[in-house]
Amino acid sequence: MITVFGHLDGTGTSGPCVSVIFQGGPNGGTVTYKLCGNSKNSTIILGVNQNSFQLCVENNSWTFSDFFMNAALQGACSSLGGGGPVTDNAFTIERTSDGFSTYAQFNSSFAVNQIVRISNDITCYEIMGTAVVSDPSIFPTVTSLCGQSGGNKGDVITPA
Repeated sequence: MITVFGHLDGTGTSGPCVSVIFQGGPNGGTVTYKLCGNSKNSTIILGVNQNSFQLCVENNSWTFSDFFMNAALQGACSSLGGGGPVTDNAFTIERTSDGFSTYAQFNSSFAVNQIVRISNDITCYEIMGTAVVSDPSIFPTVTSLCGQSGGNKGDVITPA
């Protein structure tokens, strides 16, 4: 892992919390960071040249898995403090066909390691874990399980 620090004085990013967009660069990879006001580490997987959503993170808290990844600092942001989410409210999901990763809204009817369909894609995704995001409503919902017999073309099974 390669750690890149984004502390840039004079640009409004010298406080304890910064607004940042992580960029996957020419190779993609993972970014591990701490959301501002939360002591738990979060990790996202970015594809080649993929950008994350704008996040409010603790300054200098991120670590990249690839040297060519980048953090585009947007300015200062305030700590989420006690008003932000502190429990997992999203799934980290990975598309089974090509490994593309994103988030989906947490739904207690589904669990880690299940193969599911989401509301904005017809292919199957594997639930890789859970995470805390500042606004889960911007992500798709898990709609059903994918059948096991046909890979990402399997029958849809609706949970009870």
